[in-house]
Amino acid sequence: MSTGLRVRHAAAARETVVVRVWRWIKITVWRVFYGQNEWQRLFQSPAEADEDERIVRFRTELALSDTMAQTCDVVFATKPFPMDETLRDVATRAQLDEKDVTLMANVRSCLRRCNYVNKVYARVCAEKNEGYTSSNEVHEAMLEQLWRNLKPNVRRKGGRITKEWGEIGFQGTDPMSDFRGMGIFSLVQLNYFTKNYKVEAQRALEESNHPTRWYPFAVTGINVTAFLIELIDERLLDVKLYRLAANGKDDEDLNAGLMQLHDVYATIFTRFNKLWVDTNPRDVMAFPCLFQSLKDVIRAELMLASFRF
Repeated sequence: MSTGLRVRHAAAARETVVVRVWRWIKITVWRVFYGQNEWQRLFQSPAEADEDERIVRFRTELALSDTMAQTCDVVFATKPFPMDETLRDVATRAQLDEKDVTLMANVRSCLRRCNYVNKVYARVCAEKNEGYTSSNEVHEAMLEQLWRNLKPNVRRKGGRITKEWGEIGFQGTDPMSDFRGMGIFSLVQLNYFTKNYKVEAQRALEESNHPTRWYPFAVTGINVTAFLIELIDERLLDVKLYRLAANGKDDEDLNAGLMQLHDVYATIFTRFNKLWVDTNPRDVMAFPCLFQSLKDVIRAELMLASFRF
């Protein structure tokens, strides 16, 4: 299933019968009394209007419009799209006056934000697809940094291949095998969390080593990364990134987008640890059920923020 189709399905799932009737009445009244369709109404508002509101309404209309199905696939692909070509496509399908400077500037602003998100996601995909290898000095240095972040005063006695990795939640003697699914991106996120959220990370590490209700810290982090990738595929994290596109398009802004995703990761990890402690499960066998319950809650929260009817 394409990413665009996922977004269309998600929007349709949020559009209840009541919402559908209300949208029809609103669109009909606006067309009869003001001679404008929903797209014209959306983009005619002045540039100083709430851009955060406009972009969410734009993605909602894009997802619900049958005439925009192909455009939706282009805009929500996890790669950059040609701006001018897509701008003309939206204008044509939405019956917009391309000579209207304000209107077209607003369309371009929405598309630029969408394209920014795609560029960030392309970076994420590249890191996810980069497999961890012990022959890569950068990868090895990142792994050692993770150990130092979590155990700054402890030196491993067993060297690189050792059971001591289990103390920070890896499954075997060589962490490389745990990174196979999420690639180097999962290690990047673990490092970000343990470096920038030291209190939360240390608290989670301590709880993960509880004598009865323990859970694997590092493996949990990799699972959080996997969940983040699911949310990216469903385009439910877009709303966290749109505002970062406001000041330009250079690499620094892309890095800001990546850091925003890492902050979301840290929040999810912290919420899971709190849920684990509050629930006080009998043993690690409760992990799948509890983690899934958290995923369901977070997904529902993001769905509410991702569409505006």
